[in-house]
Amino acid sequence: MSQHGQVGPGTFSARLKLAAGVLACSLVTLVSAMVLLSRQSQLVQEITHHQSRPVAWQADLPAVRVGLLEAEAGARGYLASRDAGFLQQYHAARQTLPGTLGALDRAAAEDPSLAPTLQDIRRLVGLKLAELDEVVRLTQAGNSNAALGLIEADASVSLEERIRSDSASIAAAVRVRHNTSAAEVVAGSVETQRLASVTLGVLLIAVVLAAWQITKMTAAQE
Repeated sequence: MSQHGQVGPGTFSARLKLAAGVLACSLVTLVSAMVLLSRQSQLVQEITHHQSRPVAWQADLPAVRVGLLEAEAGARGYLASRDAGFLQQYHAARQTLPGTLGALDRAAAEDPSLAPTLQDIRRLVGLKLAELDEVVRLTQAGNSNAALGLIEADASVSLEERIRSDSASIAAAVRVRHNTSAAEVVAGSVETQRLASVTLGVLLIAVVLAAWQITKMTAAQE
């Protein structure tokens, strides 16, 4: 400091560097917070996207079972009564299933983790439909006993049970994924709030220190 109380060039430069350093640190913290907020937003978008996709095709799982029940009811009714109305019911249900199964095929292609179970459902449904086709064929050929034996066989019951089991497994897997995703969002939100609090504190300290340094430099120059 000079004889007139003014700050020398070296002291002035040091204080100016200190103020600049404090502001730079606050800027780095602010940028870090912005990056974390961006990542958190991206995480939420990805989770929302993954959660919305199962909702679109999960409705097809009950539709598959309903279609099979309708087809089986038509086949059984035709076997029992030879009423053409039941045959029409069977064919109507049979025609709706390919579109539903196609949705499951697309879901399996998009979600590798669920693909094995979805593909197994697809295979089991194919076997069940082939069985019902044979029941109808045997009935039309006048071989009702063979048709009845086929539809009441243990293999037929096993197919239905496995389809139900696979559907339940997929529903459970989707619930677990949703819960995990929700936990990730909560954890990310807590981390973001923590960093936001730290950033705000650093910014306040930086402003106070910078103002203090500027005040001292201004007072020293007077």
